[in-house]
Amino acid sequence: MEKIYAALLCVVSLLSCSAQRQEEKDNNQRLWYDRPAQHWLEALPLGNSRMGAMVYGGITEEEIQLNEETFWSGGPHNNNSTSSLKYLDEVRRLIFAGKEVEAEQIVNREFFPGPHGMKYLTLGSLKIISDSIGQPLNFMRDLNLKDATAEVSFDIEGVTYSRKAFASMADGVVVVQLKASKKGALSFLLDHQVNYENTVTADGKSLLAVIKGVGHEGISSVLTAQCRTDVDCDGTVSVEQIDERQALRIEGATTVTLLISAATNFVNYHDVTGDAAAKNERYLSAAHVFSFDELLNRHIAKYQTLYNRVELSLGDKTPNYDLNTYDRLEGFNTTLASQPDLGMVELMDAISLSLLHREKTVSLPTCKVSGTTRPMLHGTANTLLISMPR
Repeated sequence: MEKIYAALLCVVSLLSCSAQRQEEKDNNQRLWYDRPAQHWLEALPLGNSRMGAMVYGGITEEEIQLNEETFWSGGPHNNNSTSSLKYLDEVRRLIFAGKEVEAEQIVNREFFPGPHGMKYLTLGSLKIISDSIGQPLNFMRDLNLKDATAEVSFDIEGVTYSRKAFASMADGVVVVQLKASKKGALSFLLDHQVNYENTVTADGKSLLAVIKGVGHEGISSVLTAQCRTDVDCDGTVSVEQIDERQALRIEGATTVTLLISAATNFVNYHDVTGDAAAKNERYLSAAHVFSFDELLNRHIAKYQTLYNRVELSLGDKTPNYDLNTYDRLEGFNTTLASQPDLGMVELMDAISLSLLHREKTVSLPTCKVSGTTRPMLHGTANTLLISMPR
């Protein structure tokens, strides 16, 4: 009888803990969905000012698209016009004469002949291709704006699979942890796929992608990026050849932690002699000192010193509070006049605060390579997930 009583207490305790964890999810501070992202605009953004990641939340194939703040096309050059000064008086004369169209034509032709700036480049995508098969149940993916973490979870044949990712504000690396509720149930291929000229090699428990930049508007590329992913797991890790690149095969694991760092040879706007490999080694060596939980706690503590400075509250929970973000957005648009979802306004505000307080949090750098200070929206920066259509 005592054993039965103890077991019941244990079950009640577990249910209580589960309910508490669910209760802690604040849907006015959280984007959440009941299916994986189908394209880039539906993926969830992470960033720490140095690196950015877009997490798709796939089931048998997870995609994490990556970028790094200094990886741009082209190289150092001066795009200031050498002929514009002699046209300045004529432009002024036309403007004061009310001939703005003629003045604009001269400005466009002589003041901004090009090149107009370099484009932001991607590091490609880290793919986690799982061996798991079966119909997934209880799928959920979310971006928690309170701690800047993205999670994915689902059940297949009685096993719960979960992933948690963040771009550490404290340690400068992207961290991903995969877990299974059943011992040894994690088996997958870790592959890095890039559209630009690249080589991907594996060494022990590390996967290294070396990616050559591209030219743009007549400016030759001088930047090369290196993206290194280190694997820490309780299963086996082996190297697998795929066409001309290598990948890592992880088998029989229960917990897998990935540490990801990227860098280029960029030093400043006129110096591109940096050592990307050495920079990655510094970041990863420092991160390896900590456990996953320690890295997570360090990241949250750093992030919340900024994020927690402002909070917007517009009243009690609304009827649409428990809806996933797709349905909640649709309801917001259709019931705005009759029953406004003010919690959705809180969520929109939280998104803007999250991006602002994380300082270029999805890795939107200022471009010094081209000799300008023009931010380019070609990477993982230009995303406002709340505005996506169904």
